[in-house]
Amino acid sequence: MANKSDGKASVNLKASVSVDTVDGDLYEFGDDSAPLIQNTGVFKQGGLTNLNEVEVLFTPGSDHGYTDSGELITATPGSGNLLQVTADGKSIGTTSSLGVSKNLEVTGYDDVLLTADSTYMTLKLVSNVVTVTEFDMDQVQLHTKSTTFTGIVSLLQLVSSIGFVRYQVVHYSDSLEFSLRLGDQVVILKESTPSQTIVTSLASTNVLGLGNAIRCSIVLNGVLIVAGDNGRLGSFDGTAWKNYDGTGSGTGPYNTSTVLGTNRISAMIAYGTGFVVAGVGGRIGSWDGSAWKNYDATGDGSGASDNGTIIGSNDINALAVWRSILAVGGAITIGQ
Repeated sequence: MANKSDGKASVNLKASVSVDTVDGDLYEFGDDSAPLIQNTGVFKQGGLTNLNEVEVLFTPGSDHGYTDSGELITATPGSGNLLQVTADGKSIGTTSSLGVSKNLEVTGYDDVLLTADSTYMTLKLVSNVVTVTEFDMDQVQLHTKSTTFTGIVSLLQLVSSIGFVRYQVVHYSDSLEFSLRLGDQVVILKESTPSQTIVTSLASTNVLGLGNAIRCSIVLNGVLIVAGDNGRLGSFDGTAWKNYDGTGSGTGPYNTSTVLGTNRISAMIAYGTGFVVAGVGGRIGSWDGSAWKNYDATGDGSGASDNGTIIGSNDINALAVWRSILAVGGAITIGQ
């Protein structure tokens, strides 16, 4: 459009939008006598560009998608659970048809397992009750069942994880099994035997009493001896535990905060006919195979003892034996 000196304007239709027939009459909506106005193009600099509609017919049974750069990706099912993948009709390889077809987020459970029925199961352990729930792929609950395992009540503090025992062709209706981890040991729980007995062997929550950590251990004459917080010591004779307070049917040594008092036992080593313990405050005590010698020289034992004189009141963190000499080490000094 250009302005002229006489105040009038001229329109250059060639450089603007052009239609075959211009009809300025007004018609009601739906009036069949109204002329058809057909969109024949879009305006751009220098004229019109025709609109072209292209129809792409996809191969039935295949999956299709476009990349950001416009390539058509087609995945066509083949034999052996494989998909033939093409880009704009050119083969680029094969991939498994068992890949990701649906993304689900499942939280709040101990384990999740896909079944052979196109469903999935969740597993949850609360106290000694295992609950298994089946869902479809739309996350709609289908079934649920719970099993109470009476044999794990005393071991709950040792449980670190639980999961499904996996095998081919799993169904919710199967008699399921679960792997229960107790520290570094694993036991198998079976739905069919909820009252099964678990042989705990080395497992113990009472050898030093609840809340008292084990800081050191040795094996002497086939007996496992453990010691730690509050000067407590207990043992396992291969069959049963002897707790720090003398309870339990084991036959190994034990001590109720007398050998070092209530000071933590940090180090222990076999020495002579028995063993030596040491720890906080530079204290040392011993077991000669029959009796204790406490850090303050009390007790009937004939082994070593010391009340913070070898390296002073510094904590003893290590013990060693060299040519029948007992050496002790701490944060500051070393003595013998």
